[in-house]
Amino acid sequence: MQSLKNILQRHTASSPMLKGVVAAEIVAEANKKLVTLFGPTINEHASAAYVKNGVLHIACLSSTVAQAIKLNESSLLNTLNHGDSTPLVKKIVYLS
Repeated sequence: MQSLKNILQRHTASSPMLKGVVAAEIVAEANKKLVTLFGPTINEHASAAYVKNGVLHIACLSSTVAQAIKLNESSLLNTLNHGDSTPLVKKIVYLS
């Protein structure tokens, strides 16, 4: 027989609400990292939009900005995944 704690942990981990909270945290952290890498003016040109199925979508107003972010993609992914063996964000897609 399973303990109540194990049952609650299993159901909480698969909760859509928890997945939404984690996705929102990833987007906020990605935007902070973009500001750290490129300065506060990056907010005028690019912004992390949402996470879906392990893919971070970043909206970019210019292909030059998207290319600059792409050059720093590995640093951004390492920051977002905190070096975990099971990454939360597997790749980044750039929206124009």
